[in-house]
Amino acid sequence: MAPLSLSSFGNHFYSADGMLAWGSGEVTVQYFRILASAFVLVCLVSSATPVCLAEADSQIAEWTVLIYLDGDNNLDEYSETDVEEMVSVGSSDKVRVLVLWDRYDEPVYLYEAHSTGLEVIPGLSVKPPSSEDPIELNGQEVHMADWRILEAFVDFGTEMYSSEHLMVILWDHGSPLFGVCWDDHFEYPWFPVMSSMEYDYVGMALSGHHVDVLAFDSCSGGMAEVAYLFGKMNAYDGLSVDYMLASELYVPVYGYPYDRMLLQMNSLPETTEVTEVAAVIAAEYADSYAAGSPGNGGNTANLAVISPSGMFECSGVVNDLATLLQSRLESDYATYKPLISDARGDANLIWGVAGGYGFIDLPMFLQGLTKIPGDREVRSCAKTALTTLQSEVVLYVGNADAADSGSAMGLGVWLPSTIVHNEYTAIYLWLLFDFGEDTGWLDFVFTFLDYESWFP
Repeated sequence: MAPLSLSSFGNHFYSADGMLAWGSGEVTVQYFRILASAFVLVCLVSSATPVCLAEADSQIAEWTVLIYLDGDNNLDEYSETDVEEMVSVGSSDKVRVLVLWDRYDEPVYLYEAHSTGLEVIPGLSVKPPSSEDPIELNGQEVHMADWRILEAFVDFGTEMYSSEHLMVILWDHGSPLFGVCWDDHFEYPWFPVMSSMEYDYVGMALSGHHVDVLAFDSCSGGMAEVAYLFGKMNAYDGLSVDYMLASELYVPVYGYPYDRMLLQMNSLPETTEVTEVAAVIAAEYADSYAAGSPGNGGNTANLAVISPSGMFECSGVVNDLATLLQSRLESDYATYKPLISDARGDANLIWGVAGGYGFIDLPMFLQGLTKIPGDREVRSCAKTALTTLQSEVVLYVGNADAADSGSAMGLGVWLPSTIVHNEYTAIYLWLLFDFGEDTGWLDFVFTFLDYESWFP
């Protein structure tokens, strides 16, 4: 099929985002846990079989880049800008670029990006459990928050295009709590009731594939809780994600610089390690938002290369620190609450949506704890945790100038300032509970917040 010109895609009117508002009330921590279990409606999750109808390409590339581009919301016009960047370079024998693109006023289509334009790729089909016949996704108004659409896309892309390495990019809004991929329109015979794709569903969609790099062109996915979840799924649930590319801050509306990114991937030697490829992308991203760039809020951009398995394997040092801090608070709250609060204040993520949810920068927090006066054990434990995280988990951080000087060291973590100020406790307990429970972080947080005095 002949490539399509981008001129056939115009800008469209787009709607404003809605915000979920959660009120705080005088409830116990136990009730938070009960509320958390009731927070998410039961989803009608059933099996769906991806069907590949097109002929596979026998040529083995170095990279397949699968871009799950959910522009069916108020980011639609910026999705066009990024696709234009992809097309300016296009697929090559070395790097194949496939885009599943859903727009605000148009249905989804699967394209391969060429330097001459977009080529519609037929054959991406999914058989819903309620039907004997597969549904061709091209031309359908799908729900991009449905993890089964992502699963079908990745299954199809990896079957059609053989490569040594796989990168999956999730393009859309993102949240440290709610996941990724909001979709304002969907008419589909089966879909879950959730409005975004939670991170565990992302992992379910990718299970069975070796993903060298899972990249979030979306806000605030660079959190210890998210990395830990994928690391735990790597260990126990058949997931195989080597590295994440994610930001603990806002990702500006212009997203990744796809032209610069693809040019770099094509120019790097074949012997380049995956971590180095990811680091080059993070550096290009930060540089594209240097002072004076046209990006909205771009001077606060940051992007880190994170090891999910490293985060999971480092849970012991986090647990050691969390247990020690909890013990200190329980023995002398009046002394240690201000000391820990000072370290927390230095680690505030002041430019990102994560700060509003009660997330801070974890390495900066640990750095602050290494300066606590009069307690060598806390300083030593914090230093051990910091050194471990920087060597095993956060492998590279690309920061624009302001982010570089403003406590963004590549990995966020949940530590709200007060329990009544933070409205998202129940959501946190439901969606990102594994990290908090497994590492003792949750017990430390509630001791730090002195929840018993708030909710006797």
